[in-house]
Amino acid sequence: MNPSEPGIQSPPTLSPLQRDQLLACARKLLQASVSGDPWRPLRGRNLGLLCEQGVSEGAELFRAACSELGARVATIQPSLDWCKAPQEVVTQTAQVLGRLYDAIECQGLAPELVAQLGAAAGVPVFDRIALPGTLSEELAGRIDPALPADTSRRYLLEAAILGALGLGG
Repeated sequence: MNPSEPGIQSPPTLSPLQRDQLLACARKLLQASVSGDPWRPLRGRNLGLLCEQGVSEGAELFRAACSELGARVATIQPSLDWCKAPQEVVTQTAQVLGRLYDAIECQGLAPELVAQLGAAAGVPVFDRIALPGTLSEELAGRIDPALPADTSRRYLLEAAILGALGLGG
């Protein structure tokens, strides 16, 4: 992932170094939480969650991870027919969302739309980063095998969000 770089932040493939950095950050977050001194680097920041269904495993995981980091999360259920919306409307909507939020997670939106949002928002736009079957699930067992998978996924998600915002490590 490229820290602080707007656009789509969905790491389908990471180099071994990037994986190690992500895991190291997740372990630091775990240690801080276990020691009773959780790190809240996103205090005062706002993140958006664009999803058709407000209650899902991925949406809850995203909200929990962001809240643990100190951020506020607004859930936005798009009512616009994104596939039929003119490009100008999508671009203007993305720009407004980019002014309101420091990052945006998209769940259940067409990949083409997420790409358009990522190109125009000016902030990191995640494409289903909190959903099952993503990198966080693949790497979950490598943080601490004794941890429940959901807990490991949350720490990996937190690390990915911090990395995209240039705050990881």
